[in-house]
Amino acid sequence: MVYFVGHFNIEDIYYPSYSRLGTAGGACLYAAMGARIWTDQVGVISRIGDDYPAAYLKTLKSMGVALHLRHMPGPTMASRTEYAAGQDRVFTMKNPPKRLDELTPDSDDVQAAQIPTGSFVHLSAMSLEKLERIVDHLCEKKCFISIDTCDAFVREDWERLRAVIQKTNLF
Repeated sequence: MVYFVGHFNIEDIYYPSYSRLGTAGGACLYAAMGARIWTDQVGVISRIGDDYPAAYLKTLKSMGVALHLRHMPGPTMASRTEYAAGQDRVFTMKNPPKRLDELTPDSDDVQAAQIPTGSFVHLSAMSLEKLERIVDHLCEKKCFISIDTCDAFVREDWERLRAVIQKTNLF
């Protein structure tokens, strides 16, 4: 089983010729779906809001994705992404930053999933504090750890980030 840890997102995507509103998204989900091409042993650990579409969860379950979800009161993370002709992508989060932190899993969510020793676990971008706690837990379980960081989450304390990276297998 390959596990993916991170937040889910509901996205409104605007292209020059059409739009897709209320699309399932988020780095964790995208990574899991990419892995699903090569293996049917995919697990996801995330937190979702009250408004996360049940149809999306049903689709994931029908694909055989093992869902380890914590339902959190309030809205799911939402974003707007615009792809204007000849310009860079413009990405905007609709929720306040505090909500992103609330919906990003922590080590207690990972522990609740009971990931077997030696598993492959990919961590999507998240705060340095959560990254440290989850990586420490996964190291105890001798997991293969892959991480994806983002400057939106880690902007300071590069020495702490470097210490976390040194504990992982893939960055």
